[in-house]
Amino acid sequence: MVSWGQAGDRSSIRRALVVFAVLAVLRKGPAHAYEMSRQLREAHELLACESDLYALMGRLSRQGLVRHRWELSPNGPPRKRYELTPAGHEALEQRHSTWKELRAALLELLETESIATSPARSQRSGQR
Repeated sequence: MVSWGQAGDRSSIRRALVVFAVLAVLRKGPAHAYEMSRQLREAHELLACESDLYALMGRLSRQGLVRHRWELSPNGPPRKRYELTPAGHEALEQRHSTWKELRAALLELLETESIATSPARSQRSGQR
């Protein structure tokens, strides 16, 4: 039996939420990948490793959800600064709406009678 909080469980949830999280970070304004990476790690480690972010940003760019521009850096090579496109803002709003619906449904389930004592579970247990 897999218990909540095991590494694999958290990893699956993190992967499912990371696009939503990246779009949410960029909603606040343009950012470099390093800045986004720091914010995502601070937010309950939503990002496993920084290299994952670079691959994700490339995918989001190809999907037209983000765009980048190069900025000169006083401390090194030029860096990409990412921002949401209009399609990215729309995708974020859609994900936010879906998140609110799913969150409400899950909370409703959690607030009802425990699964362990539900009639369906009791019937299945009695059939064994």
